[in-house]
Amino acid sequence: MKKMFVYAAILALLTSGCSSWFSERVATLADLPVAEHEPPITPEPLPSVGWEEVAKSYERLRAETTNPQLHAKALKRLADLTVEGYGKDETAPVSDEEFQRAVKQYDALLADADAELERDFILYQKARAYDQMARPELALKPLTELVTQYPNSPLYGEAQYRRGEILFSLQNYREAQNAYRAAAGLWSDSPYYRRALYKYGWSMFKQGNYQDALLPFFALFDWYQVLPPEKLDPADLALIEDSHRVVSLSFSSMNGVASVKEFLSRRAQPPYTAKIYENLAEFYVKQELHEEATKTLKAFVAQYPQAPESAGFMLRVVDIYQNRGFATQALQAKVDFATQFGARQPYWKTEAARNWESIKPRLQITVTDLASFYHAKAQRSGARGDYDQAVRWYDEYIQSFPQDAQTPGLHFLMAEALAESGQMAESIVAYETTSYGYPAHEKSAEAGYAAFLNYQQLLAQTTDEAQDEYKRGSILSGRRFVGYYPQDPRVVTVQARVADLLFELREDAEAVATARELLEGGYQLTPEMQRSAWTIIAHGEFALAEYPSSEHACQQALRFWPAESEEFAALIERQAAAIYRQGEIARDAGEFAAAADHFLRVGKQTPQANIRVTADYDAAMALVSATQWERAIAALNDFLTRYPQHELYASAEEQLAQAYASSEQWSKVAQVYERMQARETDPERRSQLQWNAADLYLKGGEAGMAIAAYSRYVEQFPEPLEQAIEARQKLADLYAQQGKPGARREWLRSLIDAHHAGAGTDRTTYLAAKAELELAQADEAEFRAVKLAQPLKENLAKKKDLMQKTVAAYGRAVEYKVGEVTSASVYRLAEVYRHFAAELLGSERPAEIDAEEAEMYNVMLEEQAFPFEEKALSIHESNMRLIPQGVYDQWVKASMRALAELNPGRYAKQELIEYYVNTLF
Repeated sequence: MKKMFVYAAILALLTSGCSSWFSERVATLADLPVAEHEPPITPEPLPSVGWEEVAKSYERLRAETTNPQLHAKALKRLADLTVEGYGKDETAPVSDEEFQRAVKQYDALLADADAELERDFILYQKARAYDQMARPELALKPLTELVTQYPNSPLYGEAQYRRGEILFSLQNYREAQNAYRAAAGLWSDSPYYRRALYKYGWSMFKQGNYQDALLPFFALFDWYQVLPPEKLDPADLALIEDSHRVVSLSFSSMNGVASVKEFLSRRAQPPYTAKIYENLAEFYVKQELHEEATKTLKAFVAQYPQAPESAGFMLRVVDIYQNRGFATQALQAKVDFATQFGARQPYWKTEAARNWESIKPRLQITVTDLASFYHAKAQRSGARGDYDQAVRWYDEYIQSFPQDAQTPGLHFLMAEALAESGQMAESIVAYETTSYGYPAHEKSAEAGYAAFLNYQQLLAQTTDEAQDEYKRGSILSGRRFVGYYPQDPRVVTVQARVADLLFELREDAEAVATARELLEGGYQLTPEMQRSAWTIIAHGEFALAEYPSSEHACQQALRFWPAESEEFAALIERQAAAIYRQGEIARDAGEFAAAADHFLRVGKQTPQANIRVTADYDAAMALVSATQWERAIAALNDFLTRYPQHELYASAEEQLAQAYASSEQWSKVAQVYERMQARETDPERRSQLQWNAADLYLKGGEAGMAIAAYSRYVEQFPEPLEQAIEARQKLADLYAQQGKPGARREWLRSLIDAHHAGAGTDRTTYLAAKAELELAQADEAEFRAVKLAQPLKENLAKKKDLMQKTVAAYGRAVEYKVGEVTSASVYRLAEVYRHFAAELLGSERPAEIDAEEAEMYNVMLEEQAFPFEEKALSIHESNMRLIPQGVYDQWVKASMRALAELNPGRYAKQELIEYYVNTLF
């Protein structure tokens, strides 16, 4: 029974003691096929066997057996037990002496040519023993023998790998390279395949053969690609990472990223391409070769712009620059990243979309950083280009993340940047979108108000026809602000400005309504706001023809304006105009008295208004139309007194003259005419006015004023002659009426002189002839007044002189050849001679003569008187000769009667006279 136990133990050891260093597996009973219908066996646990007992058992077997083969196997198992440390623990490890003994045992087995053992395995175990003794250089020989003598051994691959490890540690990289290559070239599913490739590459790298070193590493990468990630253990992951490190070292030792591009260009693009670039870049970072690191990452992005990793690589470039404090490069990297991988770029419609959620936060930060940077820079430099960049990145964020919580705030900042750069129109759009295009946020009201304010800036900068467009936009913006934020304290300011703009656009009804809403809306208005509102109403209501309302608003607005201000003056004018228009309306309706009252109110309530002069004039005209002559005259006189230089002065004077005439105040009319004449420039018009004035004085019974007026006429207007002659005649007549014959005669003489001095007309000839006749008659009266009484000689001489004077006067009258004057003059002249003859005959006789002397004296007188009688007869007869000329007036007839008296024999018979007259005709 004990012997059976020992054999069972030996069998167990034989089947379990030949495991390899790492993962070699030898077949066991468990690997044998199971027969069908095999009865079930209930396993029973074997009793434990100690290491010393097992070893003693093998020693007894080796000593007792006569079978060479069994002897060799027992010996091998004893060596294997030592090498594998069977039954030992850490407190009693296998000693070097024991390993040396095991080596000798293996050498003995190898020297025994008859031993039927697997010598490749013995060589392998011998190498293990040396390895356990930390003598790899000694282990190299049995391993070399194994691979040389047994190339088909199942241990060949591991042996080559172990050789490579020993050679690598001995820095014999060329031989190690060959060993690793041999190990890796057997089968890819070998447990040593991956490590062999890995060390194969390392061996070439150590020799400086960087280009060739890449091939095994890339082969290793390719092999791992076929494994699902969950199949990779930590050792695999570590191997991959270190392989990438060596690859990065290789590329960096060559020509960096250029070598990567050149190497990969000869291969189909592997799925781990991005990893190659990334690791190389990180290698450079660790070496503080930051420019090379960024260059590597940028190269990948340029080569593979649509790769899912490209966006992350550009972010890594940003980080590298930022971490090293390279602000300029970091800025450009951010620009490149945000430009190429912005949210709206086609990049995110590719496979890269899987990375969106991880990249999005960084993209948001980058875009906001760019916007903030350029905005701050622009505020320092004032450069338009910097502002444009700020706007660009603000807009990029807004368009990319419209629903993001910080988008409204960034939209507000974009509007600020636009405004600061002078792009007012664009800033308004941005402000209004910020205010009204998002759910309520902290900048909502401020943005709406800023849009409104920027419209005001735009208006201040614009002088062309675009002003109206901007005003309308400002009004809409203001109304929008008021509608959205009715409780905002700035609403009142906005409303006030909207009212102003409506008024400026002549949207009068809306302007007035807005201003009234402001005044009546319960707002706390400043005096300036009240002033503006009332002013708008004043002007707006006027434009809407609501004149009483406009007048009232003017009165209210004037309370808020300084008296010396321009607007105060303008409101005075507007109030005056409002009152005036009320007068016009009444006048147009035929309500002249009411119209006059309104017109007169202009002067009472707005005495300094420019329109007052027109209002005063129109008031007077309205009173004229109302036939309220007394009020009209007073109004016209007031107008003439106030505005002596006004262009309506002349018209007012004419109207005043008409008013006086209508009330039959002729002298007042005449006075007006004389004033008008004094200012008149047209000579003909002046002459007529002065003439009319004189006539009207006469008509008004003001003879003295008439005389003065006619006298001024004669003095001022010698032409036209005929009218001037008439004026002299008027004067002569007036003086006659006043019983001033001397003055009359003077004007008659002036009439005659004027006639002779100018180019006379039939009328002036007639008047001059009549004047001459009248003057001659005056001379005749003086002549007749002298009596031939004592002293006769003196009186006779005097009378004779007067006679000659009278004869001459009548002679001058005859010269005018005016029929009635000639006939009268001829008659009067004949009567002068006849009177003188009669006067001679009836003259006083001397007192001292006697009767005889008296007789002789009488005869003498008759002789003296006869020629005069004959002269009188002859002159009367000359009057008869006028009859054929068509003159047969009272003087001709008087001459005919005188002839009958002077020569009754010839002229006393009626039939003779008639015959004579008929003969003449």
